[in-house]
Amino acid sequence: MRALGGLWRWRHNPLRRATDLAEAWLALVALLLMAVAAPVTGWLVGRAAQDSLQRSARQQQHARHLVTATVVRELGGTLPEADPESSSARESHSRVLAYWRAPDGTRRHGPVLADLKSPHPGDHFRLWTDPRGRMTTRPLDSATATAHAALAGLGAA
Repeated sequence: MRALGGLWRWRHNPLRRATDLAEAWLALVALLLMAVAAPVTGWLVGRAAQDSLQRSARQQQHARHLVTATVVRELGGTLPEADPESSSARESHSRVLAYWRAPDGTRRHGPVLADLKSPHPGDHFRLWTDPRGRMTTRPLDSATATAHAALAGLGAA
């Protein structure tokens, strides 16, 4: 609002310099950009991110499968492939050697993080795999995609 006052004040003032008028106009343009362009830019970026992330979430939910794995033996330690979305993944999971059936029917095995406090051979747990049976992280859900899109729009604005 000060920009409008600056323009009005310098309108017919005999002491007005060209730089005073330019400064007032620049302040008005900056105010308009902050009030209009920033929210529009944020909305456009957020909308584009929302579309892209929701499409990615749908693809992941279609391509990733939750399968049941069986513990062969405990390995001890942790794996670096812990789900980054879970803050306590390393603390609440045990490193085990396990086997599971891939969605295509092939039998797979390997070291994984099981959500078991004290795993024993034969214990069952669930893990996410791709269509070929390779371990992967859980798919992105719709709410997380929306939150990420909102943050992208806010950051752009």
